[in-house]
Amino acid sequence: MHTAYSNPDPAKTDQLDGLRFFAFAAVFFFHFQPSPEYSSVLMFQKQGWVGVEVFFALSAFL
Repeated sequence: MHTAYSNPDPAKTDQLDGLRFFAFAAVFFFHFQPSPEYSSVLMFQKQGWVGVEVFFALSAFL
């Protein structure tokens, strides 16, 4: 009988961990209240909800 589970390639796992970090950063900046001089953070702040979805999907996969 064959098992359905196989170990993922470590290189791909590292790449997915990197993507999961960016998802975490999006959630962090979503909750961050920047000063006006940090206007570049506002782009990440508006899309933070996407980071939650991506983070949990990748966490379940890894």
